[in-house]
Amino acid sequence: MFKQYLRRYRKSINPPYSGKDVVSILGTLIILVSIPLTAFLVGQVRQWGSKAAGPVDYMDMDVAVVYYGINSADLAKLQNGLKIAREFYWRNSGLKLNLNLIYIPINQIVYPESNSVGDSTIRKAITDAGYQISDFGGIFHISSDVDGTWSYGVHGNFDVGFSHSPCNTSWSPCWVPTSVVYPGNDLGVNYGIVWIFTHEFEHALDAMYAKSGYPEMFHGDQPEVYAVRGGEQFSYQAEGLRRFNNWLGLINYTNKWGTKWGAVEQFLDNNGNGIPDNDSSLPIDDARLGVGWDKEKYMAGIYQGSLTGDLYGLPAYTNKFSPVIDGNIEAGWTFITSKEMYDELGISSEIYAARDDSNIYLAGTASQAKRLHLWLDKDGDGWWNGKNNLEISYDISTDNVTIAHASDFSDEVREYRCSLPNAHMKDDGLCDGMWDDESGYPYGRIIAPADIVKARKLSGGVYSFEIKIPTTALTETQEIGYRLVFEGGGRATVFEDYQLIYISGSPPDREAPTVSVSSPSNGATVSGTAVTVLATASDNVGVTKVEFYVDTSTKIGEDTTSPYSTPWNTTTVSNGSHSLLTKAYDAANNVGLSPLVSVTVDNPTGKIGDINGDGKVDIFDLSILLTRWGSNDATADLNKNGVVDIFDLSILLSHWGG
Repeated sequence: MFKQYLRRYRKSINPPYSGKDVVSILGTLIILVSIPLTAFLVGQVRQWGSKAAGPVDYMDMDVAVVYYGINSADLAKLQNGLKIAREFYWRNSGLKLNLNLIYIPINQIVYPESNSVGDSTIRKAITDAGYQISDFGGIFHISSDVDGTWSYGVHGNFDVGFSHSPCNTSWSPCWVPTSVVYPGNDLGVNYGIVWIFTHEFEHALDAMYAKSGYPEMFHGDQPEVYAVRGGEQFSYQAEGLRRFNNWLGLINYTNKWGTKWGAVEQFLDNNGNGIPDNDSSLPIDDARLGVGWDKEKYMAGIYQGSLTGDLYGLPAYTNKFSPVIDGNIEAGWTFITSKEMYDELGISSEIYAARDDSNIYLAGTASQAKRLHLWLDKDGDGWWNGKNNLEISYDISTDNVTIAHASDFSDEVREYRCSLPNAHMKDDGLCDGMWDDESGYPYGRIIAPADIVKARKLSGGVYSFEIKIPTTALTETQEIGYRLVFEGGGRATVFEDYQLIYISGSPPDREAPTVSVSSPSNGATVSGTAVTVLATASDNVGVTKVEFYVDTSTKIGEDTTSPYSTPWNTTTVSNGSHSLLTKAYDAANNVGLSPLVSVTVDNPTGKIGDINGDGKVDIFDLSILLTRWGSNDATADLNKNGVVDIFDLSILLSHWGG
């Protein structure tokens, strides 16, 4: 057998060939080529999915970064920090906002201005560099001769935007005034400017989009008013950016120079993964990311992406379990993670969680005796909502709880805060929230250090600890937000810094109800003041209510019990085509929408019985009705039952002389 194959092989590589041999060789080559090609194409289809390939719109804005009194070494660090901030906007806007940063030095203070923040000084620097004010959508000023940094949206005499100051003398350098940290430790980066630009320039964007007709952009200084489900600082900024959907709308406003603050541009996305193919002018593209990425993976975190699409690999839920708090992590705990997203300490740790009806439990191991700083959003609605937002600091080395208090952002407390000195009123007419250990807090402690039950053990150079945190009643499906940081001579963040990571107490209900309009039918003609609209609805757990809408937005009723129905007065809408929509809700607030049902409203437009339209019901109308007796004439069919009969005669006579 081997000699047979050997002869065939020799024959295939040594001419002459027969026609049969050529066909065989070509077939073999086709198979050999098709196998890797097919594998490649399958891989690409899996990567690209069903996303459309082609050009993608985004908002492009030029921003002048004017600076004064900064040496070249410090400027390079600032530029590296602003590069990070620029990508933060790009990532968390869903690749919809690109900020082109153009650096312009201030070489001269214009008299009579005394420092570099003056309007005339900034204008001169820009024009000296060969630009006009109207060339930019924003201006960001950094200097060492005043106590802050400033951001502007350019319109008129810098009248849209926000200024930031003062400088705290404990911060250095003084022209980057912030204590907010970014998860990085590159000595060539000024991380302070990352937060300053991210936060302060958003104020300018907020004002610009409001001018453009989109006032719904969040306000970075009023998180208790625009209270999204997020954490503090970078977490809140990222969540606000991700929730804003009108990035291209900036072109709706024309400034005094007849120009726009930005322009709608396009990037090429030929593989349909939502990321630019190869465009070095943008913060990131496929060429720099490499293979395997798509937009969702790139946006997996607020600072970084993940090729798996999941930064943490967290469990779906934590067990209902009441452990013994003795420092021994027994069976029954839910394992959360064994990695840190950012680590300056070189620490190794494992984190576990559990819960019962009235307690939250946390346990872990740590290779170093550091301080565990813990934030809990017990109600799962974001740090800036409600009163069950807990901050706890546990010192592993001493087995001591040094901080345990709660922030209260309830309306009652915010209203009360307005009556105290130094209150700051917000856009909604209420003031700041309060900590429960703050002087003047009216409702007593929500939690205190003495309430925390804890224990820790040291074995083989590794600490194990368990913590019991009493709280108000927990529902089985309730999500809790966790943020954990090891501190002491540096920081190690278990999750992305400032991010609250939410884990449910049991598998959450994510399935929306199904609902449909069962009457009237699609294409039906309706009239009158009491048309019954019927709906059918079902859910994997249970339907709590069904709402009824005309033309998708006008609510006409709701029903909480099956069969679901509501009366509809069709005379409240114009004659003609209209749509009916129903929304079904379940206890988890999932919402299901019905397909639209189109109906035609046909109500009498004149006096009832006035068939000839002369403004009165008389013998002439009666004559017309009688001549059309038994027909389906729409004019004489006053009750719209499809035939002119005794009922129509009765209607006409009841309106006689009207």
